[in-house]
Amino acid sequence: MGRPIAVDFPALTQVWEAAGPPVRRQVAPTVDGRIERTERGGTRECSTFSRSSKSADSIRSAWIANMTKTAIVVLGSPNDDEGNLSSIAIERCEQALHEYRRVSGAKILPTGGWGAHFNTTNKPHGYYIREYLLKKGVPEKDILECAESTNTTEDPLCSKPIVERNHVDELIVVTSDFHVPRARFLFKRVFPKIIMSFSGAETDLDAGDLSRRQKHEEKALERLKQLNADYWRIRAKV
Repeated sequence: MGRPIAVDFPALTQVWEAAGPPVRRQVAPTVDGRIERTERGGTRECSTFSRSSKSADSIRSAWIANMTKTAIVVLGSPNDDEGNLSSIAIERCEQALHEYRRVSGAKILPTGGWGAHFNTTNKPHGYYIREYLLKKGVPEKDILECAESTNTTEDPLCSKPIVERNHVDELIVVTSDFHVPRARFLFKRVFPKIIMSFSGAETDLDAGDLSRRQKHEEKALERLKQLNADYWRIRAKV
């Protein structure tokens, strides 16, 4: 991964100059005062400094202010009349937990409001996702407000103002494996400039049920592709 780069710290910019041009990265000070740069290929130590120095504190503050802000968007799935999550909803929550534990400092954005096909209780579906995550140990401060969408098309549209208010610059969209292609199509059109990845939860259904869902997704995606670019530009501004 390369040898450590020794850098003096009169200014934070010197670290970036020594480390090279920006790529997909997140940087954070460690407990012992060392600053690390995390890239897709791994972590490289940039420099070390004294924990007791004033410059160390100022650099730590600067790093925190400039870190990539990641939100894990959990797409909704049915719950029953008592708010119990379906197996698919639980699979998506567990996948979101996996991503949350993998990505330091990430927030979780639950989606799902009401709809005859997935939630008819007096609380939005996102509320039940939130409760599940809290029971699994996610701190309340790491769960953003719910995007009260009624279907997949609304998921990115309802998430957009929340993403903007929280100054998020990277999204990890979590959904079921069979649902990823349609989710990707929609989120890429609503968030054309944001860093984005997709994390598909493995679906544990019998072959017949899974096949029906896959065919439904293929048809739904084809219908979406018939809409022109102007439609998506208008929807993204709503």
